Amino acid sequence: MAYPEAGYQQKVLDGIRRNCARYGYDVLVFTMQVQSCHFYKKALIGEKNIYELINFNRLDGVIVCAVSLSENNDYTIHDYVASLIKERCTKPVVSIDIPMGDCPMVESDDALAMKEMTDHVLDVHGCRKVYVLTGGKSNTVSHRRLKGVRQSFEEHGLTLEEKNVIFGDFWYTSGRILADRIASGETERPDAVICCSDHMAMGLTSELIKKGIRVPEDICVTGFDSVSESAVNTPSITSYVPGISVAAGKAINLIREQIDPGEEILPPLSSPLNGLKICASCGCPEDSAYVKGMLSGMLLRHNHEYTDENWKADTADMQVFLDSYMFEQMTGTDTVTDCLYQIANADWLLKPYWHLFLCMDPDWLDTTSVTTVGYPKQMNISLHQITADSDSTGSQRYLTPKSDHLFDTSLMLPRLDEDREEPSMFYFSPVHFNEAELGYVVLERPLSEERCIGAVFHNWMRNISNALEMIRSKNRLRVLSDHDDLTGMYNRRGMYSALEDIRTRPGKAKYLRVFVVDMDGLKYVNDTFGHSEGDVAIKAVAEAILRTAAPNDICVRAGGDEFYLIGTASIKSAKSLEDICQKFTETLSCVSGRLGKPYTVTASIGYACGALDSNVDILISKADVMMYERKVAARKNRE
Repeated sequence: MAYPEAGYQQKVLDGIRRNCARYGYDVLVFTMQVQSCHFYKKALIGEKNIYELINFNRLDGVIVCAVSLSENNDYTIHDYVASLIKERCTKPVVSIDIPMGDCPMVESDDALAMKEMTDHVLDVHGCRKVYVLTGGKSNTVSHRRLKGVRQSFEEHGLTLEEKNVIFGDFWYTSGRILADRIASGETERPDAVICCSDHMAMGLTSELIKKGIRVPEDICVTGFDSVSESAVNTPSITSYVPGISVAAGKAINLIREQIDPGEEILPPLSSPLNGLKICASCGCPEDSAYVKGMLSGMLLRHNHEYTDENWKADTADMQVFLDSYMFEQMTGTDTVTDCLYQIANADWLLKPYWHLFLCMDPDWLDTTSVTTVGYPKQMNISLHQITADSDSTGSQRYLTPKSDHLFDTSLMLPRLDEDREEPSMFYFSPVHFNEAELGYVVLERPLSEERCIGAVFHNWMRNISNALEMIRSKNRLRVLSDHDDLTGMYNRRGMYSALEDIRTRPGKAKYLRVFVVDMDGLKYVNDTFGHSEGDVAIKAVAEAILRTAAPNDICVRAGGDEFYLIGTASIKSAKSLEDICQKFTETLSCVSGRLGKPYTVTASIGYACGALDSNVDILISKADVMMYERKVAARKNRE
């Protein structure tokens, strides 16, 4: 699905959760956090990449919330997902309410719901001149809802004239267009307009009122879908909570028949919230309890009682989220590790949950390489948070950030193979900056948890994505300031930072060894063949040093044609130091020969060794003296 915080998607998630719980099925939800018609296309590219993660071979069945993939009649994401399913999926697939290729489809009983809505308009309000504003002419949902209106008209012995059926887009737009036509006199004013979506009803009422036509006094208006915004509209929109959860249950049963043949099939569970919701737009006194309930979920409560007991409650709303200063705390960090710890510390905003995983591309810090489609063959679990009920007074939190915890991306998440006492709901959501893929988050909650992810999770994801991109940029700047651009080696500034790391690394090292390398004849190469060839020669020396170095050694381009190789040793042995010099000389000879240039790249090398805490600059000076003596001796031998 896409944009899980929307009303329709919340009902789908609730229906899937409650119906799957009865069968003991795990649920994996792969979701974008934005609408499929989102205007910012770079972000949309980054969001839709989560669907590339799906390994259909690891699943038993697939349910597609197709309505969420085709908002505002934009079928780009819908068709993209359909192509992935057609190319990669051999498992049972069921679509809800809108077709998805050739796969079976289940429908919400919109016809019965719209019949009940129309009965209300005809019986209670006595309207006879009624327009019906529905969705696109080719949209199956449009005709399913229209069918219910026709049924009501027929039972009342009335005829719904075709000229009074107006096809729109299920969005605000078509409501506003109809209002313009009515206000201008192009379309005769009706007694009522039955809208097949709340968004069309809101667009219609707001535009009518702007143009001096009263709702409901002049025109009765109704909606459908019971989205939160419609309840707080002026006037509040009479609407209907459709049986979407029942449709989700039907989808699960279709899959169950194929993956568990012969097992019991239970009737789909219906939500107690389903049914007609009377509000002011039709002319009735509004259902104040319904309106307050919808309003409660939308409010930013500015006066929370921020105490130790409830500040980190399990029901964080958007105001608590904003007051958490999560983004400031994360972006105020200077290192990847500190940023990950701040992400871990913001986990309370997502409670209750069982596990929280941050799975990152192993190369996500490399700003020169941008992936926009798919994920690498391996992912790294950069953060794993666990919460577990410890006693009746609260929950105990275990912080277990992990680095270099690699797994095959085809697994999607290793946790899926672990035994669990009860089924889980796994929410997969992408971590990205614009179109650049960074990784993904997996939030695991028990299937018994009634709350589904919503606006808090959406913005939590956005915050961590932006914070990780900021850390990535900071890291890039640090690399640029600490490394030589031509060779990729440390510069002198980076050398001092890296030196502290190797000195404090656990192990048996007692000594610090330093090699100074100086290229021979760089001026000759530059003057004779050009500075670009000089750069080739410099990189050849750097390559030889890198191939000579031990895994934890520090390789430095100190400037021009001078290089350092710094490492640690457990013993002080002149022979081992000479062996390294010999290895370097032989390696450079091989590298130079492979270049096939009209010049030979050679270099002189010297060394010094001292205690681990020795002044590195003094050791460099000693090694430099030896290097120069050897350079002079080599020149004399050539003469």
